[in-house]
Amino acid sequence: MGVDDVMVDSWVEEMRKWLHSKIFQPLTILLDNTDAYLRSQGLLHLTSSNAIWSDANPASLSALIREAQTPPQASLVGGPRPFAGAGSIFTPAPAPQMTMPQDLKGLSDVAKVMVGETKAIILTRLRLEAYLNVGKVGSPKNRAYVRERIFELSRNTYLSGYRWDSGGSFEGQEWDVKGEFPTDAKLVFHLFQTFMDQWSDVAQSGFPYFSTNHVIPSNAKLDPNSRSVYLREQNASPPHYQLLVQGCTWDMAQGSRNIFETISAFVCVIGRDAGWRVGDLDLKRKDLGIAKVVKGGLGAENAMW
Repeated sequence: MGVDDVMVDSWVEEMRKWLHSKIFQPLTILLDNTDAYLRSQGLLHLTSSNAIWSDANPASLSALIREAQTPPQASLVGGPRPFAGAGSIFTPAPAPQMTMPQDLKGLSDVAKVMVGETKAIILTRLRLEAYLNVGKVGSPKNRAYVRERIFELSRNTYLSGYRWDSGGSFEGQEWDVKGEFPTDAKLVFHLFQTFMDQWSDVAQSGFPYFSTNHVIPSNAKLDPNSRSVYLREQNASPPHYQLLVQGCTWDMAQGSRNIFETISAFVCVIGRDAGWRVGDLDLKRKDLGIAKVVKGGLGAENAMW
């Protein structure tokens, strides 16, 4: 791409700041707010710390979210209904009480008959589950670690606590490569692709467009005639990520900079070759802000600024 080292250094710095401002920090706010709401309604067991979607197949969670987004039937609408045994999640109405949901599937079922703010909060809770499903999926200990690590990394604009080939200490013990917790690099990669999935307009239907079309597993065979751009986890431990462009493999620097350089290069190539579009998502959207991370990386003939 004709990008010099100084420019790549800028990419890494700006990408770290972008990940903090657009993913890590907003996630902590959403997690706190949705959990507080659920606790206030007697649904402590459904907060992000306690309820875990145990199916490791991302498609199953996507299907759950699609079901939850189903508009309620006309015969079911007519006033919010309280849960049996709950406080006041909804204002009293002369309709029968709803059964208290016991798991995320039950919460999704509740969303099907809801409208307005309550439905929006439930959908937010289900979408947050996709962010948290990394590492040993279904493990309460892994869930607690992932949630805590997101909060830890969000405390500094540059993700200064980031440890590419390990992670943070947990419950008084240092991160162990033989343990069940994801590396920070894997956590960043997972959060980024989940974020991109959920920003797409297609995501409103629960379909994970980005991870389906731009992320491939390490053992996948690449079509040499492919015109697509992919991100790939080439190695899990130590973590290493690659960019695959039109059948060719691009290797970024190894080590702590790798994931930031690889994501930045992906954005740059999408800008150069696909008019900044990932499906229906325009990476130049001001409220997204990711195109500015690679400012100047396309050459004067394609300059946006």
